[in-house]
Amino acid sequence: MNVRIVLVLLQVWSGVLVSGLATARDGLPSRPNILFIYADDHSPKTVSCYEDGYATDNYTDWACDYIRGEGRDPDQPWYLWLCYGAIHTPTTPADRHQGLLKEQTAELPPGIFGPRLGKPSYLQETQVWEPAGDGGAVFRGTKRTHTAWMQQVHECLMAVDEGVGRLLETLRETGQLENTLVVYSSDQGYANGEHGMRQKVAPYEATYSSPFIVSMPGSLPAGKFCRHTVNAPDVIVTFFALAGLELPWKMHGRDFTPLLLDPENASWERPTLYTHVGQDYGSNVTRAIAGEKEAVHANVPYYAALRHEDMKYVRYLTGSEGEELYDLKIDPDELTNLARDPRYQDRLEKYRALWMQELQMADAAYLEHLPPLLESNKMHLFLLVGQLGQFAERPWNEFKKEVDRAHRELPQRVPHTAVVRSESLQHQGDQVHFDAESYRQLGRRYAHAYLKLVGR
Repeated sequence: MNVRIVLVLLQVWSGVLVSGLATARDGLPSRPNILFIYADDHSPKTVSCYEDGYATDNYTDWACDYIRGEGRDPDQPWYLWLCYGAIHTPTTPADRHQGLLKEQTAELPPGIFGPRLGKPSYLQETQVWEPAGDGGAVFRGTKRTHTAWMQQVHECLMAVDEGVGRLLETLRETGQLENTLVVYSSDQGYANGEHGMRQKVAPYEATYSSPFIVSMPGSLPAGKFCRHTVNAPDVIVTFFALAGLELPWKMHGRDFTPLLLDPENASWERPTLYTHVGQDYGSNVTRAIAGEKEAVHANVPYYAALRHEDMKYVRYLTGSEGEELYDLKIDPDELTNLARDPRYQDRLEKYRALWMQELQMADAAYLEHLPPLLESNKMHLFLLVGQLGQFAERPWNEFKKEVDRAHRELPQRVPHTAVVRSESLQHQGDQVHFDAESYRQLGRRYAHAYLKLVGR
C-alpha cells in the first residue's frame, strides 16, 4: 500500500507547519527529504515567517499547495504535518467569525466550583472559576464569563473546520483522497471549567484526552467508534507500520492498525500509559523524581497514569498527593475518587500492578527513586485540608452545605480521621480539628501546617 499521511493537529504550537517526504513501502529513499517551517518564536530552531492574513487560513493555503505538488516530488509518497494554532493564546477568531456565537450560552461543566473531597490538594491552586450572580461563572478576578470564553474558543475553531474541509476537497480534486491517511488530533485536552480549571496537563479526561479521528476512504471503515485508547508513542509506531518501515530503534509504542481496520471488534487488551513530566525529558525526569529539581509544572505535580477498560489509575511521582482511581463508565466526569473506597480495593491493587508493569516495560529509569505512597490516614487528612481550602475566599453561607456534608460523610468515608469543630487548627493525638472560621481560612498555610505536624 503506497500510503500518504496527513496529520492535522490542533494547539500543538502557536502556528507550526511541518511538511516533507516520508519513506513509504515502495520505491522511496532510505533517508527522505524533510522540510520544517516554524512560525513560533519560542523555539531556538525558529525560522520566523510573517504573512498577511489570518494564520489558520495561511496554513491551510500552504498545505493545499503542498498537496497539489508544490515544493515536492509529485511522483513520491509524502508526509504533511499541519499544526493549527487557532485556539492557542491569544485565541483570536477570524474577523468573519467574530461574534457569530454571541447568542449561544455554554452549560457549566459538573464540578466547576467543587467541593472535591478526596481529590488532590493542588486543585485549589488551579481553581480559576468563580460563581457569578446570574448562576454562571466568571474567570477569577475578572468579569470575563465562562460563556464568553467558550464562544471565543469555538469561533476560533470555525476557521479550522473550514480548513479541514478545504484539505479534504484538495485531496479529492487531485485524486489522492483514497490513498491518503488523514488523522485529526491535538496535543492533549484542555479544561474549560472541568475540575475548576482553564488549562491542560492534569490527568483528567478534560485536560489530557485528545480527539483522534482517522479517515482513509476505501481502506478504513467510516462512521465507527473505537472504545479503546492509545497514546502518542503508539501513533508513531503505527505510522511506521502503515508506511512499511522497520523501526530504526527501540520504541515503546504499539501498532494499533487492527483497531483502524476493525474499530468496534478488534481485540485490544493493552493498557494505555500516559505521563506528565512538564518540560523534562530523559535523565532530567529522573533527577526531578529524585528530588534534585522541582517536579511540578503548571501547578500540577508530575504523575504517571494508566487507562484500561473503563478504569483510570493515577499516581503522583512526587509522593505529595494520594492515588486516584476512577470508574469512567459510571463517573465520566471523574468527580469521585475511588482509591479509598473498600469496594474498589481489589481493582486498586490490579491497576497499581498494571501501572508498574507498563512503566517497567517503558524503561522508566525514575522508578528506583519513586517515593512511597501516602499512608491512608495522612493522605486523607491532607486531602481534606487542601480541598476545603478552595472555599477560602467565599462567604460562610455559600459553602455551609459543603462543610456540613464533610462533617457528616467524612468520618464514614475516611478511615482513621476525625473531623470536629474547634476554635482553631490544633493537633491532639492523631486528630486535627477545624472550626467554621478555620474552614474559611484554609488553603496553602493550613496544608503546610498539617505537613509539619506529620513530619513531612
